[in-house]
Amino acid sequence: MLVATWAGSVNKCYDPKVEEATAVRLALINAKDEQWQKIEIQSDCKAVIDKINEGSMLRRQLCIGTILEDFQQIEEGF
Repeated sequence: MLVATWAGSVNKCYDPKVEEATAVRLALINAKDEQWQKIEIQSDCKAVIDKINEGSMLRRQLCIGTILEDFQQIEEGF
């Protein structure tokens, strides 16, 4: 059951992977602030999704590594 959706814009750095990872991180932060227990994140950036699903050592290989590492800490509450 869909309860809420969220969309927004962030400062543009013109790297699609960084933009998408930043947006997902912000969505996770917003969901955590709302104390949601279950969420579904959808993205059309396969590179970011693949890195989210990989182990933390592999995440560091991308320029979005720091953002992806944040996901792991934020998502613990879900």
